[in-house]
Amino acid sequence: MNKEKIIKLKVGDSLYGYDSLKGGMFRYVVRNVVDDKGCILYDIECQNCRDHKPCRLLVTQADNKEMFRYVAMLNDNPDYPQYFWHDNKEFYTTLNAAKAPAYRKFLKERKETLESVISEIKKLENDIAELELLEQVIYNQY
Repeated sequence: MNKEKIIKLKVGDSLYGYDSLKGGMFRYVVRNVVDDKGCILYDIECQNCRDHKPCRLLVTQADNKEMFRYVAMLNDNPDYPQYFWHDNKEFYTTLNAAKAPAYRKFLKERKETLESVISEIKKLENDIAELELLEQVIYNQY
């Protein structure tokens, strides 16, 4: 990783990430910094968990990017697993930086939904046209 792009967080700093499953922006606080042979890992804790013990995650900075990626779940409960909420999540140092990729994802999903709906409308229009033609043929026979 380019040393100029390394972001050094400290205990108490915040990271932000969008959770599409729970539908919102989440804030995480750095609880510990681990230097594992030059690989800096951050132990972060979710500040938005309400229905269970706050998630503790291990994240690291993505290569030459101003984003952090999930590495592991630190306090997963086998009876109520949480890792699947986080395993593909990206984390950013500012709320606005976290919003941009979230909005891009929303936009992509909405466009895909629109394409699907338009395709379904076209199928329905073809079905209607075919049924009207069949109705006309039958009407003309009697």
